[in-house]
Amino acid sequence: MIKHNPKTLSELKNNIQFNQQINNLIKFNKIKPYIYLGTFSYFFLTFIVLIVTIFSFTILDFTLGIKIFLIIIFLILLTFFIIYTVINKNQNIFKLPYKKVQKYIFEELDMSTLYNEFLNQYDFKDDIKDVQFIFKKNYQSKPSFYKNDIKKIFEQGERNTNYLMFKYKNNICKFIINKPIIETKKINEKETITIYKINYTLKLETKKYDESFNNIKIIKHSLFKNNYKTESTLFNKKYSVITKNNNLNAALVLSPKAIDKLSNIKNDIFDEILIDNGIYVNSLLVTENYKELPIGFINLLKIISHDDFINEVASKIESDLNDMSIALKYIEALI
Repeated sequence: MIKHNPKTLSELKNNIQFNQQINNLIKFNKIKPYIYLGTFSYFFLTFIVLIVTIFSFTILDFTLGIKIFLIIIFLILLTFFIIYTVINKNQNIFKLPYKKVQKYIFEELDMSTLYNEFLNQYDFKDDIKDVQFIFKKNYQSKPSFYKNDIKKIFEQGERNTNYLMFKYKNNICKFIINKPIIETKKINEKETITIYKINYTLKLETKKYDESFNNIKIIKHSLFKNNYKTESTLFNKKYSVITKNNNLNAALVLSPKAIDKLSNIKNDIFDEILIDNGIYVNSLLVTENYKELPIGFINLLKIISHDDFINEVASKIESDLNDMSIALKYIEALI
């Protein structure tokens, strides 16, 4: 684990307005179970009153005064439900404290400086310069799923999702953790599961490969009849190269040095490399448990102290940089 105590996070504690937001969030997280219990009790009470009111006109022998009283109670409860629905439709009141704090993270905290400070503790720090955190206000845009199209996945993320932009060996590079594509699948006739599909994509802009190299793909754990074969048994077992067998450009990309480096990547969580006016590296994570948030978004659900918040921010930045460092291993092999 990387030691972290960046000055920017420490200085954040002195920001009065931000501390107010954190204090409100801590209070909300502490009373949240009681809010959920109260909400459940409210709906349960409304249901009971409705049932008793209906029975009072059919089975139960209540006086007219009691019947009117039950109707009034039910209408009051119904009015509160309508007000809650209208307010919650425009802005989910249970998510509001988290949105406010996340907004302050982007507005008050210098995320670019923070990522750079953490970067100084990594081995590849000398190859990376000028890390910038790019914040996208239109984050709520619903993502689309582009199967086997890294360019569209990246372009969509670049438009709608926060990302890191930096220079890697003097080449402009961008790293994105896309918003999840949410799908519901049937297990059987009665049960369904929710699947989250999350793309991690890194793009490097380079002049090393011109347009004649476009559409060369290196895919992990795939076999195709017309794939390009190298002389390395280990590489051919680990990857498939999608191009024409007589494409000399594939041989130029996959030099002995590149083949050796790609073959020996141990933490190979990335699935595909594409050369198309740049180099793209992509990984698709399919999970039932959505934990990996887009870059810069912090898990605020369990924050009950200021130290919790500091640690969560640090942990998220570490996670983003670790994922980015793995993607850069593929880039390093090809440039």
